[in-house]
Amino acid sequence: MKTTALLTRNCAHTKMLVGLLLFVASVLVTGTNGQPVFGCLFANCQQNCRNKLLGHECYCNSGYTVDPNNYRKCIVARANCNSGFENVPGNPSRCQDIDECQRTNPCQQGCTNTVGGFQCFCFSGFRVDYLNSYRCIAERPTCEKGFQPSVSNPSICADINECETSHPCDQTCVNLHGSYRCTCRPGYEVNEYDNDRCNLIQECTTLADIVLVLDSSGSMEDKNNELQLNFASRFVSHFLVGNSKARFGALLFSDFVENLFYLNKYTSTADVSKAILRAPYHRGTTLTNEAFDFIRTEGVFSTPKGGRSNAPDIVVVFTDGQSTKPALTLAAADNLKRQNVRIVAVGIGNEVSKEELRQVASSRDDVFEASSFENLDYIEQKLAKNVCRG
Repeated sequence: MKTTALLTRNCAHTKMLVGLLLFVASVLVTGTNGQPVFGCLFANCQQNCRNKLLGHECYCNSGYTVDPNNYRKCIVARANCNSGFENVPGNPSRCQDIDECQRTNPCQQGCTNTVGGFQCFCFSGFRVDYLNSYRCIAERPTCEKGFQPSVSNPSICADINECETSHPCDQTCVNLHGSYRCTCRPGYEVNEYDNDRCNLIQECTTLADIVLVLDSSGSMEDKNNELQLNFASRFVSHFLVGNSKARFGALLFSDFVENLFYLNKYTSTADVSKAILRAPYHRGTTLTNEAFDFIRTEGVFSTPKGGRSNAPDIVVVFTDGQSTKPALTLAAADNLKRQNVRIVAVGIGNEVSKEELRQVASSRDDVFEASSFENLDYIEQKLAKNVCRG
C-alpha cells in the first residue's frame, strides 16, 4: 500500500513538472500574447525581427534591405535607376541625372546635358553627322556662280579658278574673284558676241582727230590706273594712224590737267600706244571740267596742234566717278559740243554717275559703261566701232 501511494505521488509530481515545462516552452515559443518571441529574444536584429518555428528572421524598414554580408544589419536599398541616371552618393535609394557632358563629353564639338541624356550640337559652319550624331561635319554652303565649297574648309565658298579648271579662253585667261576675263594678244580683240573668243583686229581707216581724256584722280589707285592705260593703248590699236587716217592726242586730269601729246606728235599706231603706257599717275580730285576747258582754250583741235578741218573732232573721256564740280563739268562739255566736238563718255565701276555720263556725252549711243576696270575688254570692240564711224 505504501509503495502504491508513493508511486502515485511521484507520478503526480512528474505530471506537474512536465506541465510546467510545457507551459514555459509555450511562453518562450509563442509569448504571452500569442506572438512568437523565442527566436528573436537573442537575435540582435538591427531593425525588425520575426520568429519562425525553429528560429527567426531579421527584416528592415522601408527603404532599407538586409545586408548580404550580415543578415542582422540593414543597409539603404539601392534604387534601380534608368539609363542616364545613377544612385545618389550616400543615398543609393534615390536616383540622380548623370551629366554626360561634364563626365565624359562624348560629343566632338558642343554638348548640352538633358534629363536622362544629352544632346550634341555643332559650331557655326558645321552640322551633326547623320550617320553618327556625336560627330560634326562641315556644312556645305550654297555658293554663288563662280564659287565652290573650299577644299580645306567646305563650310566656306572659295573662288573657282576657271582658267585652270575649264580653260575657257581662246587665247589668254585672267582669273577674277568669282569670274574670269579673256584677253587677246596684240593684233586681236575680244569677240563682241562671244567674250571667250578673239578676232583679228580690223583696223579702222577712218579720218578722225581723237583726243583721249584719261582719269588720273586718287580714286583710281595704281592698279586701276594701269588697267586704264592698257585699255587705252589697246583701243588705239584698232585705228590706222597717219596723215590721212586717224590722229591721236591725250591728256590727264586730276587736280590739274597735263597734256601728254598733241594730235601732230605721233604718226604711227605703235608710237601712240607706247606713249599712253608711259603716262604718269597724279592722284588728286576729279576736275573733269578743267580737262574740257583745256581742250577748248588751248585749241587742241586747232591746226597748229595737228587738227584737220576735214576730220571730225572726237573726245573720248574715261572716268571712275562723278566729277568734283558737276555743274562746271556739264557747262564745259556743252561748250565743246557747241564747237562740233563729239564727246564719247566711258564710265568704269560702281561709283560713276550715270546721269552725268549721259549729259556729258553727245548722245546716248556715245555712253559706255564697264562694271570694273577688269571688264573694260568687254566694251573695247563696241567703243572702237563707235569712234571709227567718225
